[in-house]
Amino acid sequence: MNPVLAFDSVTYSYPQADHPALDNLSLTLIPGETTAILGPNGAGKTTLLRLTYGRLHPTSGQIILQGAPLAQYTHRQIGQRVGLVPQREYNPFEYSLLEYALLGRAPHLHPLELPGATDCQIAQTALERVGLADRAHQSIHTLSGGEHQLLLIARALAQQPALLLLDEPTAHLDLSNKRLLVRQLRSLATEGVTILLTTHDPDVAAALAAQLILMRSGRVLRAGPLAEVWNDADLSAAYGIPLRTRQLDGKRLLQWDD
Repeated sequence: MNPVLAFDSVTYSYPQADHPALDNLSLTLIPGETTAILGPNGAGKTTLLRLTYGRLHPTSGQIILQGAPLAQYTHRQIGQRVGLVPQREYNPFEYSLLEYALLGRAPHLHPLELPGATDCQIAQTALERVGLADRAHQSIHTLSGGEHQLLLIARALAQQPALLLLDEPTAHLDLSNKRLLVRQLRSLATEGVTILLTTHDPDVAAALAAQLILMRSGRVLRAGPLAEVWNDADLSAAYGIPLRTRQLDGKRLLQWDD
């Protein structure tokens, strides 16, 4: 099976930085799998997503998307294949929720082409998937922080991407919306969407991921199936503190020692 995404010895350094944000990183994403990246602040998680979306370009190494070098794609072509959900985003315009979700259709439209009935239905379905369909014609400025995060996910879903990138998707969600998000991401994975997410929430990673990547200081410390990487030693090394894994009612949990 050909990978959806592959990083081949990718290094990225920000201008004037003393150390690379990513250092000789290699990884492969299999179609239909969910991969979670865990690690402390400054590990390079967000930089990895920005490279994947073409917002940054490797200092060295190569990124392969669906069998072709990412550098060969236009931004529009990347948008047709990859959806990105950022940690936060501010928009001053008075969009309705439906109009905002329709922005995800832009990579599929020609310049100056208006969305058609099919585009509107795709956007409406995306809102339904995140529980916001009944507010489709309300202003985006009526949403709470957590609801706005769900709207960002709906916009990405409207792109109908082969690869969905999420940067800390549960950071602003209450427990009810976190549960909704986890269920929707599981459903997308069963439909063949490849998901790559960063998270500070190990419980979310354990609930979703088939593959787990542990990062620290721009390097991958360990990567592999969740069942193999989810252990005291590797997680403690990634976070730099003593951690213990345990199971409760079949769910993987992580706790720190006092």
